[in-house]
Amino acid sequence: MKEPKHFQIEVNIDKFRHSHVLELKELFDTSRGSTEVKIDFNRNSQTLASLQIKDPWGLDVNKKFQDKLKKLPGVEGTLLQ
Repeated sequence: MKEPKHFQIEVNIDKFRHSHVLELKELFDTSRGSTEVKIDFNRNSQTLASLQIKDPWGLDVNKKFQDKLKKLPGVEGTLLQ
């Protein structure tokens, strides 16, 4: 059995606004899958909070999803493991 993938998103909270949260939710809603997600909310390279999303709320982390995600202001990095 294949191990589940993990996807990490780094968000700069000084650039990420409430409207971006709604855009992120919409993107997540259209990309359901089994990949677990961890979102780190950072300021000055320090993680202030983290949010973990596990199956059944995981994501299908494909190239299209990653391209849309990287266009959101405040998203400063991603890592798929």
